[in-house]
Amino acid sequence: MLLAGPEDIADLDRVSKSGRRLKNWICTKGVCRGDRLLVYIWRPEHKIAATAVADCDAWYDDESGRYLTTLREVHWLENAITLEEMREGLPSWRWTVNCASRCRVPAKVAESLWELSKRPTDLAINREKKQPSKSRSSSRKGAGFGRAESNRIVEQTAVNLVTEDFVRQGYTVTSRESENVGYDLDVSNDIDELHVEVKGVSGELPEFIITTNEIKQSKSDQAFHLRVVTSATSDSPEIHCFTGKQLKSLFELQPITFRAKRKGK
Repeated sequence: MLLAGPEDIADLDRVSKSGRRLKNWICTKGVCRGDRLLVYIWRPEHKIAATAVADCDAWYDDESGRYLTTLREVHWLENAITLEEMREGLPSWRWTVNCASRCRVPAKVAESLWELSKRPTDLAINREKKQPSKSRSSSRKGAGFGRAESNRIVEQTAVNLVTEDFVRQGYTVTSRESENVGYDLDVSNDIDELHVEVKGVSGELPEFIITTNEIKQSKSDQAFHLRVVTSATSDSPEIHCFTGKQLKSLFELQPITFRAKRKGK
């Protein structure tokens, strides 16, 4: 089982169409040339979406500290297998508890997954098209305006990561993203109630776009908290935590747009 994030989809799509090989893919130590591999897209959607074949035995890269292989014969599954389907159809497969590791799939599980991939469904594979980057490492930049679709993927990934982090700590999380209330998540437990605004950044710097409504909320709401996820779509995202007061004291707010209104109207 291989893992892939949103930043990898364009590379997988490119080689699936061209028939070329994809070098330096992180894998487990035991991968051998000719092994059939499953590709699990772990953000923002959780699903097995593609298959590939190892073109060489796994080798250890001293620089990254990871085992790597080369992929060939990359193919998108006609019907992606969702995490919910795996948990329902394979309740004893412990990997589905967190899906955070690359692993060798037991033979019986692999057979079941293959049968699942051939099931009838009306769901189309959702492959987000992104421009291939020159490097898989995140940039030193913060967040700018960017492309709308790329921004959506980064923001949703950040929200998912922050939600999972709070749930691990025993909080209950409710999304308020569609309600325009000045923050994204209601977060609570027996002691605390937080109103959390989430910002996703593809680069390493916690710099981001914030709206007037969100600024007003940070000043008037004592429960307001900010979570900034840097390198959000990389293999090593980082969550930065701030209160409303810290947003005011630690960040310089620079105007980047204005509303033009006719004088005298």
